[in-house]
Formats: sequence, structure tokens, C-alpha cells
Amino acid sequence: MEITNQILKKIVAEEDTDQLGTFLDNLNETSTDSELICELCSTLQIENKGFRNLITQFFISNRFECLPSCIVNYISSKDITLRNLSGEILTQYDKLSIDALINFIQKSDNDFNIKFAADILAMIKDQKVVDALFDIFNKTKNDNIIISCIEGFGNNKTENAINDLKQLYKQKEIFKPYVIEALGKIGTKEAFQFIKECYNDPDMLVKYNVLESLGNIGNEESFFFLIGELQNADESFVQPILESIHKLQLKYGFDLPYDEKIKRALLILLNQREIEYIKIAIKFLSPYNDPELIYEMLRHYGLDEEIDSIIYDKVLLQISDLIEIMPKIILSNPENLSHLLSLLNRLLENNSESLISLNKFLMHKLIDSVSRCLTHNEEMVRLYSVELLFKLDVDTALIMLDEEFLNANFWIKLRLIEILETINHQAAIDFLVKMTEDENEMIRQRAIEILNIKNFSFNKLW
Repeated sequence: MEITNQILKKIVAEEDTDQLGTFLDNLNETSTDSELICELCSTLQIENKGFRNLITQFFISNRFECLPSCIVNYISSKDITLRNLSGEILTQYDKLSIDALINFIQKSDNDFNIKFAADILAMIKDQKVVDALFDIFNKTKNDNIIISCIEGFGNNKTENAINDLKQLYKQKEIFKPYVIEALGKIGTKEAFQFIKECYNDPDMLVKYNVLESLGNIGNEESFFFLIGELQNADESFVQPILESIHKLQLKYGFDLPYDEKIKRALLILLNQREIEYIKIAIKFLSPYNDPELIYEMLRHYGLDEEIDSIIYDKVLLQISDLIEIMPKIILSNPENLSHLLSLLNRLLENNSESLISLNKFLMHKLIDSVSRCLTHNEEMVRLYSVELLFKLDVDTALIMLDEEFLNANFWIKLRLIEILETINHQAAIDFLVKMTEDENEMIRQRAIEILNIKNFSFNKLW
């Protein structure tokens, strides 16, 4: 296809989306002149969703230096979709958009449009942006535009804006959270000291932003300051405090001293509904063996893959601690009982030696609690309890094989047959013989197959 303005105008006139796609496929950023790009840009004004999507994706996938100056004026369009598309493209073009945005702002007398352009400019990290933001900041009286400048100073880590930011903090309540966030990004000692002084501000949003910023730029001093705040912190602030402590812990390798205030904070988070809060608490739990914390942690197993992975890695290192509290948890019949039995099953499967050192009293408690699950109303609980029982004590498991299992769910009976295949015991053979009379043909056949194998290995008939 020939690539000319005339061809493009013809495609536009006919609103032929397929032809436009072919036309764009033949364009590239090295062979396309600015006149054609501006013509293509003007095509965005057509209220054709297919056209707009194709052209937007084409512009975003390439980098045309002339495009920002062509598209920037759409910021003032009354068509909200067109305005947003121009903003998306200008944002993607990053530093290529700087000059066009600055020129637009300098020529505009509409605060709403200036705010829109300043928001985009503030996301770009460049000294030219900083200079432009200072110019805008010194001229405007519009609070929303000032907020854009504050955000830009933060994103660009503008140290020579710190004094202005301090003054803004004192001027209006609306500026406070933005100033704290910006100073947190700037991250100098002066910025840190000012943020710390703002911690006692009565505005809860400001306090939240202070805590977040301390996690981003804090040092050893702020680490222990945050730990101290956990003692009497309102429950709503436990999460941001712990999150900031966790950031500093990862950044500097600080050890978190375990005491009652840490335990209190972790218990608060473990009793939240939000998964992200629970994840933070569980990440903190790794070094601790407090039974109450482990108990609360296990209540969340099966809730989320990441949480499950963290919990598994933790209890893998401390299987004995898990086994010690598991009977109590099982008997409490938690909602996630099947997941917990599955976890224990998985751990014992990969670490069978951990049962050797188990004292008889604890083993008895564990076997007793698991055996009580054999009649549970949830199918998966019954299935995992059968598997577990055979891992814990084969003799006890074989004794528990009664008539109830002959009436069990198909999948439980099938799994039971697979387990019995590995056991060389007369009771296992006797039960398999009963299974040859099961109402399900697959169960009958599988039982017969295993018995034939066992008869061969035992060299006797049944």
C-alpha cells in the first residue's frame, strides 16, 4: 500500500478500519515525515473507537519526536476521551513530551488545562521539568496546580524545593499529605527530620503519610522510633507502622526485637480481613515460635497462594512446633481444616523422619485428633485424614478400617485402595477383598488388580 496523506484521507473518509490497520503496518518511525504524523494525529478527533484504538496503540508503540507538539493541544479538548488519549500518549513519550507540555502551559490561561498538563509533566524526571515546575509554582495561585508541582518536586528528588515544601505544609491542610510524600521521596536528612516532626499532626492522613515516608527514607533511628510507636498505636496504624518497619528491615538488615508489643501488632494484623495485611504479618513471623502466633497464622492457610508458600517455608523449618499445636487446631474444627490436614500431609510426606523423634504422648494426641476427622462431614477432610492416619501409624489406621469405609465416597475408597497397595499386612488384604464386592466396577477392578499383585509377591492365593 502507498503511504501518503491522500491515501490516509481516503481511508479516513471511508472509515475503513482494516485499511487503516494495513496503512499503519507499513509505517515506521524512521521513514515517516512529520506532516503525515500530524495528519494521523488529527484523525484521533474522529469519534470512531476502532480508529482511535489503532492510532493510539501505533503512537505508543513508536516514538515520533514531532508527535507531542501535534497532540498536546488535545488537552484542552471538550471531548474527554480525546483529552485522556492525549494524556496517555504524552505520558508514554516521557522526556519527548517535556517541551510540548511546557509550551502548552506557558500559553494556556485555563487552570484546569494547566493542571492536566502539569500532572503529566510532574511524572517526568528531568532537570528541565524541575525548572518549569518552579516557574509554574511561582506564578500560580491555584491549589491544584501547586499540588502538581509538589508531586513533581518529589518525583525529581528536588532538594532545593525543601524550604518551599516546608512553607506549604504550614499554609494549608490540603497540602500536608502531598508535602510529606514529596519529602519522603526527596529523602535527605533535612527532609527526614521534618517528616518525623510532623508525626504528631492531628490529621490522620498526614500521620499515615509520615509513617509511609519513614519506611521509604528512614534510618536506624526511625526503625526504633517506629517499633516504640507500636506499643500504644491505634489498630488502624499498626499496618503502616509494621509495613515501614519491614521496609527498613529489608533495606538495612536490622533485627526486629521480639516482645509483647510486636506480638500484639502481629495478632492485630492476623485478625484483619485484608489479605495484604495478613501477608505483612506472616512475613514477620518467620523468626518467631510463639504458639499463639503460629496458631493464628495457620488459620489463614489455604487463603492465598503467596500466603500458603510463606507458611509452608516457615513450618518446614519448625515441623515439631507445628505438630505440637496441630491436635488442638484439628479438634477446634477450623474452616480451613482440609487445607491444614493437606499441609501436614505434605510436610510428613517430605519429612517422614520428623515423626521418629516425636514423643509417644504427642503422637497419641495427633493420631486421636486425626482419627476423629474420619467421620467429618467434609469430603476432603475425610480424605486427608485417611492419608494422614496411614502416615502416622499404619497399625492404628488398619484398626480404623471398618464397615464405614465400605460406604465411603468413591474418591476416598479409590485413594484408600492406592494406600493399601503399599502395605504388606493381612488386614490390608482383608479389606481389599471386601472392596472386590464394591458396587462400583472401577473400585472392584482396582482392588482385584492389587490383590493379584500382592498374591504374586506373597506367593499365595486368595
